[in-house]
Amino acid sequence: MTTTLSVLDLIADVHRHGARLTADADGELRLKGRVCSGLHRDLRVHLPQLLAVLSRFHRMAAHDASHDRPPVPMVYWPHHAAPGHCQSCGQTLDHPRAIGRCDSCEVAAELFHRTRAARTAADGQASQSTRRERTPR
Repeated sequence: MTTTLSVLDLIADVHRHGARLTADADGELRLKGRVCSGLHRDLRVHLPQLLAVLSRFHRMAAHDASHDRPPVPMVYWPHHAAPGHCQSCGQTLDHPRAIGRCDSCEVAAELFHRTRAARTAADGQASQSTRRERTPR
């Protein structure tokens, strides 16, 4: 599982089992809940990719919670995004003239936007049901 979608699929599988994955400040992957042994094995195999993605995702989510708008494009500000460096974390990219994100930040950004879209949709549905309850009959 080295493609960006496969890491997202692995995280989605964990959620389908009713569990959650987080990366703590010590660089440890935390699984809250139970998953099948095959999925647990996949998590161990892909631990480095999952840690890289989830640590970046949590930074993006923390930024989003502390600001009025999403951190688009989640640019790494201490250093200007320059060719050859990830625009989100500053990591050196494979090609010295490449512009964009490293693989881990790309997956984290996709996960961030999917999560944010799902939360927005859930908030909209909750708002509609509240309005229906208040409507006099």
